[in-house]
Amino acid sequence: MPTNSRNLKSTTLGLLLKAARARLAAAAVADPALDARLIVEHFSGTTRTQAIADPECSVDAGAIAAIDAALRRRIAGEPVHRILGHREFYGLRLSLSPETLEPRPDTETLVEAVLPFVKTTAERQGECRILDLGTGTGA
Repeated sequence: MPTNSRNLKSTTLGLLLKAARARLAAAAVADPALDARLIVEHFSGTTRTQAIADPECSVDAGAIAAIDAALRRRIAGEPVHRILGHREFYGLRLSLSPETLEPRPDTETLVEAVLPFVKTTAERQGECRILDLGTGTGA
């Protein structure tokens, strides 16, 4: 994506993805391909399947401007899921705000480890209660 991308009226999805990856890689973002894909898909309203099947699909100026702004935020160090406003956690799409903590993959590992205990306890006692207090998004 050229530096004057906010002035572009349209471009293709394939070119936009390639340019976004290049910008993030040049800024030494840890996973430029993934972050570029997430940002471009979110702000263009497209899917990974569309990017593969139809890379020549046109992306309009409004989406290009939103993607450009999101890339600038990511390059400045803002986490990609904060930019998107949501994160997947254990099959749930959770909204993020400045007031919430971001769910982490290691927490999903903890859930996986606890589930057998919960199931066994619920079967044995008829129920199992868990209190998740002040630990993040409140999911």
